[in-house]
Amino acid sequence: MNFEEQLNKSIQDQYQVLEEENKKLKLLESLNLNQNIDEDYFHQLCETPLRNNQEIMCSIVEKIFPMATNFKWSPNYIVCEIKGFKVFVPTSRCYGVNVDIDYIELHPDNSSSFTDPCNKRDIKFLEDYIQLIDSKSSWYQKAQIRNNHRYKKWVLPFWWVLKIIPKDKKENRDRNWYANILNEKLEQQNKRYSFQLDKYQKFTSKWKIYFNEVEPILKSYTDNIYEYEKKNGCCTNFFTKVKEQIDQ
Repeated sequence: MNFEEQLNKSIQDQYQVLEEENKKLKLLESLNLNQNIDEDYFHQLCETPLRNNQEIMCSIVEKIFPMATNFKWSPNYIVCEIKGFKVFVPTSRCYGVNVDIDYIELHPDNSSSFTDPCNKRDIKFLEDYIQLIDSKSSWYQKAQIRNNHRYKKWVLPFWWVLKIIPKDKKENRDRNWYANILNEKLEQQNKRYSFQLDKYQKFTSKWKIYFNEVEPILKSYTDNIYEYEKKNGCCTNFFTKVKEQIDQ
């Protein structure tokens, strides 16, 4: 390419730049917050210097989502909240919106699943031992379960008479004593279950609001709704999995 050809190309490129800048100018001159601002129009505005104007960009997103609150500007997003959900509206060339997500809370199966292995063994022992007391079982059966079948048969009488009987007398270990310990452990187990059930119910209540109220608002602007920067521990396909969880 000779000198003249290179010069002509540079001139044409500059004309193109001027044409694009002129389109941006006309776009800015025609901006009216009383008119509808759809996703395409919003991203056209983001190609102008308005993208770096915090006040105007927040005002534009407020026009798109008038029910939103707490608008904040960042280099690539306008962040706002809709009914308690943090929404990120990209000001880059990325379309769609991003929604801040949670860790998925699963419905607890039953209260016993929230007992650690040691407590499960303790509860099983207490239930079995109380049953032996109620059925007036022999000292030998009680001794076997008390030492978890570790000792040989000839050792048990010495262990029972010299260690267990004095210990039980000293600590008043009657049926009520074992029943009280069992009730305490079952209460702890139920508290853990209730705590997890409460977390699950709050989680599902929150995301029902999202699907019933927030998602329709977002879809009036865009069909593309994504998770915001997947957090460590948060699953992919979050919205699908949560919807399945709620619909169960």
